Amino acid sequence: MSRRPGVAVGQTRWLKVALVVALMVPPVVARGFDARQTTAIVRAVLMHPIVNDYAVLVVLAKYALLAVAVVCLIRPSLLGRVGLGYYAVVLVIMAVGQNVAVTADFGLAWLVGNTVLLLVVAGFVARDAVVRLTRVESGTLRRDRLWVLVPMALAWWFPYLVEGDVVRPGLGVHALVNESGLTYCMVTPVILGLMILRSEGVHAPTLAVTAWVGLLFGVTNALTWFVLDAASWWMGILHLPLLLLAAYGVWLSRRPRHAPSSDEPSSMSRST
Repeated sequence: MSRRPGVAVGQTRWLKVALVVALMVPPVVARGFDARQTTAIVRAVLMHPIVNDYAVLVVLAKYALLAVAVVCLIRPSLLGRVGLGYYAVVLVIMAVGQNVAVTADFGLAWLVGNTVLLLVVAGFVARDAVVRLTRVESGTLRRDRLWVLVPMALAWWFPYLVEGDVVRPGLGVHALVNESGLTYCMVTPVILGLMILRSEGVHAPTLAVTAWVGLLFGVTNALTWFVLDAASWWMGILHLPLLLLAAYGVWLSRRPRHAPSSDEPSSMSRST
């Protein structure tokens, strides 16, 4: 699958296919397991990842994410350096911390595919922040997209509780100190929302990769929580911000017909 002339790596079909393949890499576990148990392993790891053992870090990350979002909304010029820079750092932490767990049934388990995808996104985002490919100016806020603030807020809030093995709505104090700041599927909608609100200054390949990986996780989580584990449908609801904003981001990041080529800093077409 060759790269078309003028298309950045982050927007190529071959990269999208490669990311889909990477997502299907089976988990590594200390004990043997049947392939049919893969979904159970994924659920076990994501419900009790090692990063959640660090309570102080969990709370700090939640409010750091809120602070970054507020700062980037007030000072849009900081989205490229501060917003994406913070996202890159958190992605590296989540790549391991959220995808490794000591489980009761399988022992130490590692979701290798998830780790690979998060590190790929981290690489694109970090390069953007360092090279300053995303350049957002004041006055570029898309007021017709202010609706994205609602799914962004829901993702940050992440109101849930677990009763036995079933996820239920949880509107208590736990929602104010939970792990949304170190959970990929909750952090990413907040960052995507910021990018969507200022898409004219966002580097298209960065948005393309971020949104595509988000869409992959959004679809798999929708299947998991609405089909395979329908009793925990509320967790599926909480993943709708990722699915919705990632799908919109993929659409926005499509290559404009007369867009500049390669990875040079460029603004996205206003027609998007």
